[in-house]
Amino acid sequence: MRLLFRLLGLLCFLLPWPLAMAATSDQAPTIEQSLSMKLVSNPHLSPDGRYVVYQERTSDWERNVFITQLWIAVTATRERYQLTTGDESCLSPAWSPDGRRLAFLSDRGGQAQIYLIAPDGGEGSSSPVSPLASTASSGRRTENESSSRPQTRMAEQKKWGMKSTGALK
Repeated sequence: MRLLFRLLGLLCFLLPWPLAMAATSDQAPTIEQSLSMKLVSNPHLSPDGRYVVYQERTSDWERNVFITQLWIAVTATRERYQLTTGDESCLSPAWSPDGRRLAFLSDRGGQAQIYLIAPDGGEGSSSPVSPLASTASSGRRTENESSSRPQTRMAEQKKWGMKSTGALK
């Protein structure tokens, strides 16, 4: 229950910022100002309750895109720091069961992949787990993909410290 209050307190601290910035002016924000506001979303509390990972979306006006990066907030101190950087968005953070790593999606190198990163490690410690299948549109898998898929899942389960149920074969 205490962790829930910490998470809610942190969100109350982070979310009103863009609204407060707009409310300080006597006039409504322009479209450009509205699109330039940072958007905080998708908070996830670590299993041990020490960290909250969340996404922060910003505008890149030169490339005409939104970029989403991952940020970490330390629940005990309210310290915040940016976990990922770069020209490509990092989305959908998920904690490992032991809380020592985060998985997230990114399009780095032009191909969507799942990456792992330590919450205190920073960008240099992120590593791709495996490329996502690009066969979703056709619905077909190659012989190599279908034969190696159970082994890949079992390897990923070991890496994440999960026990195999045998249902993935």
